[in-house]
Amino acid sequence: MPSKILAIDDSLTLRKFIANSLAKNASDYVVITAKDGAEGMSLALGEKPELILLDYILPDFKGDEVCRRLLEDASTANIPVVLMSSNSAEIKRAESEYRNICKSIAKPFTPELLSATVKYVLREHGIKNQENGAAASNTSQATSRGAQLAVASSSLERVIFSGSTAYFSLSAALRGIEDEVLTGILTLDIKPSPIVAYIRQGHVLLVTSRDAKLYLANTTFAFDDSQTGLLDAVMQLQGETGTPVFDLLAKRSMLEPELVPEICFEHSIRLFSRVWTAGQIAFSFTALTDLPEFVLADAGPPLTMDEWSIESLRFVGEEALTAHAWGDFTGIPVYTRRGYERIQHIPLNDDEIAFVSQVNGTNTLSEIVQLLNIPIEAGQQILFSMLCLEIFDYWPAAALRGQV
Repeated sequence: MPSKILAIDDSLTLRKFIANSLAKNASDYVVITAKDGAEGMSLALGEKPELILLDYILPDFKGDEVCRRLLEDASTANIPVVLMSSNSAEIKRAESEYRNICKSIAKPFTPELLSATVKYVLREHGIKNQENGAAASNTSQATSRGAQLAVASSSLERVIFSGSTAYFSLSAALRGIEDEVLTGILTLDIKPSPIVAYIRQGHVLLVTSRDAKLYLANTTFAFDDSQTGLLDAVMQLQGETGTPVFDLLAKRSMLEPELVPEICFEHSIRLFSRVWTAGQIAFSFTALTDLPEFVLADAGPPLTMDEWSIESLRFVGEEALTAHAWGDFTGIPVYTRRGYERIQHIPLNDDEIAFVSQVNGTNTLSEIVQLLNIPIEAGQQILFSMLCLEIFDYWPAAALRGQV
């Protein structure tokens, strides 16, 4: 059955543009149009469209007022809305306040970008509806991100949630832990050996592994002769307990104790960076009342989850170039629904700031790196970080041509 799209805009030209663009790029849409908020609300109530394209500035209402009224009626509250405006600041503010706004698109936009936006939202909204239906039949108590995380009974070894990155993003899992202020162990089942993150009140304190070779891979620490002599023994102990070799060396007076937290923090970041390019992995979170003594002694700075994530993503090397289907670099990066708001609170470096400043909904990856005069590989790595953080979406050229 064709998807019904309601376009609300006071410009007759733009209404015709939308109708013609969607008709050209897909044959399974029925486009109805409204010239103002009142007419749009009436059509939304009567026609029950699958998606609403909404101009932010209308003759009678602003777009956020229309969104508010849609949310107040149960029959229209779950219709996804895409805001259209030339004022990105207004769009981002409204996105943060109204849950029915799932995307935004900056004017002027191309027919291809409009079609890709509509197709993406309809697909994502369909997936969310399926997830919500499954969650309604599940009697387990969910966390605040229960729609995204498979929640287990607390009687099962105090496992709070488990899941897979095939279905739930790692970034969403980390933010869920932060939102719930959880304390415990996040186990990430990567090859060749699981990685464990110790977390207290929503902050990552330490990341380690019982595979000491994996833990020390690409280390920059220079072991002296006396430390090297003990290295095999302490690596074996790390295999038994997960205690980092640096903590074990300090306990044997082979390393200054005050140096251990900083060294362990760097190795935690390096180790965690492997998770982002590990492909589909299973993960689980187990609650603990008390954390091991070595975790508290070796704890790094209390970063937010987004801060922790960007720090670890900067250690992702060339794996980022093959961890995503980049196509011919003519895809367009765009902000996610919450991406613009969240990025304001993430400390970016100069290269990242320069890159994100060129993301406007129309510049392709190829155009951005040309504007910045940087190698395409540098642009890929920054974009990969923002995709993992769910700050950006990236529509490949095939999607922009309406080929999913």
